[in-house]
Amino acid sequence: MVFEVSKEPFVAFSPTSLNFGNQTVGISSSPLAATLTNNGNLPLTITSIQISGPNSSDFGQTNNCPSSMPPYSSCNISVTFTPAATGNRSAAVSVSDNAPGSPQSILLSGVGVLPAVTFSPTSLNFGSQTVGASSSPRLITIINTGVGTLTVASIGISGANSNEFAQNGNNCQFPLPSNASCGILVTFTPTAVGNANASLTVTDNAPGSPQTAPLTGVGITGISFSPPTVTFPNQYVGTSGLPQTVTLKNTGDAVLTITKVTASPSDFAPLSSCGNSVVPGATCSIGVFFDPTTSGTRDGVLSVTDSASSSPQTVPLSGTGQDFSLAPSSSSTATVAPGQAAKYTVAVAPGGGFNQTVTLTCSGAPAQSTCSVSPSSVTSTAPPPHLSSFQ
Repeated sequence: MVFEVSKEPFVAFSPTSLNFGNQTVGISSSPLAATLTNNGNLPLTITSIQISGPNSSDFGQTNNCPSSMPPYSSCNISVTFTPAATGNRSAAVSVSDNAPGSPQSILLSGVGVLPAVTFSPTSLNFGSQTVGASSSPRLITIINTGVGTLTVASIGISGANSNEFAQNGNNCQFPLPSNASCGILVTFTPTAVGNANASLTVTDNAPGSPQTAPLTGVGITGISFSPPTVTFPNQYVGTSGLPQTVTLKNTGDAVLTITKVTASPSDFAPLSSCGNSVVPGATCSIGVFFDPTTSGTRDGVLSVTDSASSSPQTVPLSGTGQDFSLAPSSSSTATVAPGQAAKYTVAVAPGGGFNQTVTLTCSGAPAQSTCSVSPSSVTSTAPPPHLSSFQ
């Protein structure tokens, strides 16, 4: 019996399949290699090596295989996986040649996965903060709760009041593997009194990018006054009544330096016990006097100049000056013959709500004459008194 040995090339792969496992969508894997060996006894002629199959665009290959391979020689085929979508992805490396069963294939498979961004806490509320002063840094943690690797293009602050919030450092190293986390420190420095809103914004390869965490805070002056306005009781013009007390409180978190306490106009005058500085949380008193210079409503302002960015702070002041005027209601001159009398009428007019009794006297009459007033006292609503008797 005669045995005839087949003379032909023969293709063998090791391994016969490549499985890339989980791979982040859009990111290329590390390469996996397979060895192609000509196990036949004739040269192997390769006409093409290419990727084929349902997800062929997700895989790429490079190789060092010559077009003609002697018997029992080998070459390497290197494959990478860059999934374009989530889920199972498959293809094959197809080698077209002169060996039986051409084309031969290496099966390729992998799973496209995506990262997911979670913030902890989901937002930062800085509460009340003195205008112009920076808060203590607050930590917000980024967690990759997805399966894929997280890559970040940028981390920033956005929103209506983005200039009032700032990153104050972080320990983030990207890309961030699944279940890994890193922290970002954020500060709040209000530029004005009132509510401030912004967001920490992370632009990345996770679904829903950019992800945001709300940032909020309230700018305050660092000073509060109690009461916020002062109204004085009616006061006679040219006299000072009892002072009204205004309590100043440092509501900020830094020492408040006071450089000047004033009141205007000159109808009002302050007397401060606050000194040059007030520590956080402390209070001091400012006495304000009302000495009206004229009758009627008098409006003013207590002003405190200090180290707060909203300086000076003010407290509105108001009071009413009371007074009366005295004037002749008829001719103020006359020629009087010896032994005769002249009579003059004088009007008393109230100002600023004055309703008190006015006592009148007469003096300075010409030589060898006398004068008297009738009646000798009036209220602001009584008939005008009569000045009489030059005798």
